[in-house]
Amino acid sequence: MDPLGNENLFGLLRTSMDAASMKHQVVSANLANVDTPGYKARSLDFEQVLSDYTDQEAMTPKTRGDSRNPLPPPPALNFKDYIVEQESGHLVERFDGNNVQLEKELGDMAKARGRFQLASMFMTRKIRLLNETIMK
Repeated sequence: MDPLGNENLFGLLRTSMDAASMKHQVVSANLANVDTPGYKARSLDFEQVLSDYTDQEAMTPKTRGDSRNPLPPPPALNFKDYIVEQESGHLVERFDGNNVQLEKELGDMAKARGRFQLASMFMTRKIRLLNETIMK
């Protein structure tokens, strides 16, 4: 039991940072292919990643880590499973078949960066609080 509460917070923050990093990679690939004929923009569903992580944690027996009944950790989420080709419905497809929109991708990159920074800030505060508790 975490004396500071919220046992799963580190895992959630790590998953959030990993998903934001993967989102950044997906957006970078979209930007790199902005002039590639026929390229379809891809996206990573950040909210679905976090939802699936919390669902997975909720289903994990609480005896994990107990020396009397050790269980292996649940399998890590494969972020590549959450990368999908964006539908052309809300994106304008150019005559060459490419649907990457520079402004949208730059906005998505800024959002991913903000999510990473927020999770990183919470992780830093949690570690600082743990350190202060240990030093007392």
